[in-house]
Amino acid sequence: MTTATAAPRPNTPRPDSPPPHKHQPDKPETGPRRNPPTLLSDPYPTLARMRQSAPVSVLHSDGGLRLWIIPRYTDVRAALSDHRLAQDVRRAQTLADSRVEGVNLGAEITHMLSSDPPDHTRLRRVVQAAFSRKRVQAMRPMVERITLELLDELNPAAARHTTRTTTATATVDLIRDFAFPLPILVVCELLGLPPQDRNLYRKWSTAIVTQEGDHTAFQQAVHEMGSYVLTIADRRIRRNDRPADLLTDLLAARERGELTDDEIVGMVALLLIGGHETTGCRFRDGEP
Repeated sequence: MTTATAAPRPNTPRPDSPPPHKHQPDKPETGPRRNPPTLLSDPYPTLARMRQSAPVSVLHSDGGLRLWIIPRYTDVRAALSDHRLAQDVRRAQTLADSRVEGVNLGAEITHMLSSDPPDHTRLRRVVQAAFSRKRVQAMRPMVERITLELLDELNPAAARHTTRTTTATATVDLIRDFAFPLPILVVCELLGLPPQDRNLYRKWSTAIVTQEGDHTAFQQAVHEMGSYVLTIADRRIRRNDRPADLLTDLLAARERGELTDDEIVGMVALLLIGGHETTGCRFRDGEP
């Protein structure tokens, strides 16, 4: 993933640009200087301008690759259903490599969101049973149990993060101590992965999703996650251990010739990253 900046149009004001104003003397800085936000760290003002100005905007990545951004909901729906457009990340990587150097689109990870039919159809069919209405409803007691356990831990968490031990009341960070761990703990139960390793999952997810030109960290995270998942899978096969979870379903699909090892890793990565990206993938070492 690269940081992109909008291509400027000289002497062409945007439709939503404020009216020109007279120059005002610069005010002295009173606080610490901060770097301006990038499109990746704060995309919303740029996306709002795009929605107002045009249905399609052309961006230029730091590496020189041109990107087309479709910011409006109706246009996105139309594009997703247009068979002339594709989302196979491997084809996209090949195209990017033919135009610029050093752009990493994440082609090392193969999953549903980066595939076209018939691969997308095959991958989706393997996991759709795990997310059926019946299976999701059956997960309710598990989700409630994890939720109550996290709520029970809020008071100790507040005590850990309170600097004054003499205060009568303590505060707690609901994102850090509740909203962040909840989805990943549910995903661990769904996949059958050890919840005590969730700091590893967080590290990998952060490196994969937020990499800004750091391809080494991305590739290392993909390699470590792949080795970790396949080691657990091989251990289950040797011990004939087949608990009722999604990883067991994926291994059964591999035995039927419907999945490769890379596709199993990609499916697990998709769910682990989804469990972090929704709430706290921007956390580093437990802090926002």
